[in-house]
Amino acid sequence: MQSVLERQFLAQLQLGDLRQLRGRILVAVSGGADSVALLTLLARAAEHLDLRLDVAHLDHGLRDESTKDGDFVAELADGLNLPIHRQRIDVTFCLGPGKGGPEEVARRVRRQFLERTAVTHNCSWIALGHHQQDQAETFLLRLLRGAGVGGLAAMRMLDPPYARPLLGFPAEMLRDYLRERQLDWREDPSNRSYEYSRNRVRHQLLPLLGEYNPRVIENLAGLCQRFAEEEIFWDRWVEETLAGQVEPHGEGGLLLPIRFFCELPSAVSARLSRALLCEVRGNLRRITSCHLRMIYDLACSDRPQGEATLPGAWVARRYDQLWFRS
Repeated sequence: MQSVLERQFLAQLQLGDLRQLRGRILVAVSGGADSVALLTLLARAAEHLDLRLDVAHLDHGLRDESTKDGDFVAELADGLNLPIHRQRIDVTFCLGPGKGGPEEVARRVRRQFLERTAVTHNCSWIALGHHQQDQAETFLLRLLRGAGVGGLAAMRMLDPPYARPLLGFPAEMLRDYLRERQLDWREDPSNRSYEYSRNRVRHQLLPLLGEYNPRVIENLAGLCQRFAEEEIFWDRWVEETLAGQVEPHGEGGLLLPIRFFCELPSAVSARLSRALLCEVRGNLRRITSCHLRMIYDLACSDRPQGEATLPGAWVARRYDQLWFRS
């Protein structure tokens, strides 16, 4: 018989955007409660939907007991009769000046492993175990860093090739489900260390905010969802708008008419700048609101020519055109 959570999870997979989550899916499983719940729920849902599951586990080599985590995940996959793709990459060898901190490097290495494994085994989606509290934590971390609305939308439920079908479920609900089914999971001691900013938000800031509103996690996750819905609208609007205005430059890059750009409110033109920068440089890392303001001031100034050098990109005004180039 299905549990309440299993029924809710199955219903969610049959509604809205998550109806796209079909076919062969690579499930990222660390061995923690969230990923064990995700794998178990997907395996149960696969009895009713077109889901074919593979399990992926990456050992970062950061803890002495990490090999036992991998053994646990392998045993879990075997019990569900699912193929497992397991690898060890010592993240300490990937650290270095300009490469980011251990958390950032581990996340990048993990994503590279998951995307490489998904391609190798013809998986259309990579399922991650992020839940409602993870969303609230991500929102607060980005808020503290001064993120814009796009950043405050935090994690998307569908962000191809990634899917986060647990994003609307509370963490404790997932753990209760595992206890009811008498399923074990692994605990990562580093999740209790205050050395990491996410742990300080989880164990200090969120409980403090909970004293003001016990539903703070649910409310913040709901706010992220509303931001995400607005971002989806704006992404489509920007794509449709630029399709009729942008043309390639003979020496590389993209051209946009200045008159059109400057007739828009600065908040809207900033979205066009972000889209064009992303197109020419591949991502928006290290691009801040100050850089977007530089582009707006360049376009709307009285000078017929000028240029601005940005991280990984170059933007120039050439009379009635803006030229974006990597």
